[in-house]
Amino acid sequence: MYNEIKVKKVLMDEFRSQRISHDLSLEEMAEILEITPRAYIDLENGRYMCKAKVLINFLLFLDNSEELIKKLRNTTDNK
Repeated sequence: MYNEIKVKKVLMDEFRSQRISHDLSLEEMAEILEITPRAYIDLENGRYMCKAKVLINFLLFLDNSEELIKKLRNTTDNK
């Protein structure tokens, strides 16, 4: 079983770092993920776990989604 808090932290950090590295505003990143800016802010701050559609949009946005998948695997493998 995975630790939701650890997974949420990995995603939260990845959302923020990718947004910054691509020089995107909160609103632009929300548009890419097809959510409202408020929902994106909540994701970046770890207030809730993203839905599958948002995660898929994010993986498609990434230059190298394998890196995020590895991070998530490492998080879920470490009990």
